[in-house]
Amino acid sequence: GSIDGICRITAYTSSTVVNVQILEDMGSTDATRNWYQGEWNDDDGYPSAVALYEGRLWWGGKNKIWSSVSDEYESFDSGVEGDSASIRRTIGFGPVDRVEWLAPSSRLLMGLASDEIAIRSSSFGEVLSPTNTNLKSGSTQGAAPVEPVRIDDSVFYVQRSGVKIMDSQYSVDSDSHQSTDLMTLHPDICSAGIKRIAVSRQPETRVYTVLNDGSMRVYLFDPAEDVSAWSRVTTDGIIEDVIPLPGLKEDEIYILVSRTGGRYLEKLSMFEDALEQHF
Repeated sequence: GSIDGICRITAYTSSTVVNVQILEDMGSTDATRNWYQGEWNDDDGYPSAVALYEGRLWWGGKNKIWSSVSDEYESFDSGVEGDSASIRRTIGFGPVDRVEWLAPSSRLLMGLASDEIAIRSSSFGEVLSPTNTNLKSGSTQGAAPVEPVRIDDSVFYVQRSGVKIMDSQYSVDSDSHQSTDLMTLHPDICSAGIKRIAVSRQPETRVYTVLNDGSMRVYLFDPAEDVSAWSRVTTDGIIEDVIPLPGLKEDEIYILVSRTGGRYLEKLSMFEDALEQHF
């Protein structure tokens, strides 16, 4: 049989005696000195970011990136061979112990405090496999620990300062993702620090930004019309979160508000209800 097996330690007696639960047969009952602790554990830590991409479950953190076996989201079996096998890569860019986020786009992007890295195949459009996966650094703006949002082929993320939102797009000229600052026209509007971002697409594309001081900012943009504008949203309470839900004519926007000792889920008015009607 196999020389490899997997067990879970359930009780500790000494440095040489433990009780175990067999998860995969060991292949032998003879004693061996070849024991290896799993990469994810309480002593060394666990991955800090997760995403689904190209039929695989991806984890990032602890200076590595892992994917599941293709179409087997719970399997990271190193014994599987071929293009469907699990993918493992070491991150060789800057401080990499913590991956802030993973964002699926035209490529799978990974945000670190120092870089935004594209997890890419050797040829553009080719499906990732153990033999063609490589990591390429694009922008070096650095990422904050705030979940990004995807808008078409762009990824909007919070820059490591915590007060800027960047637009990461693929550049054909450099064959990498480059970042654009969305705060150029109003650099101080999110100076309280960004807690959460979310996006709605109807009737226009808006990025809702919850700040650490309990207020909210909204970024409206339309590249076709060359529109780019920020606005403020305030209420008689502390805005803790924002939740856009897709609608037919218009997306529904809910906010979680803390006030007078309670927390309330409130819905913003539809634009068609708020605007004055003319006949």
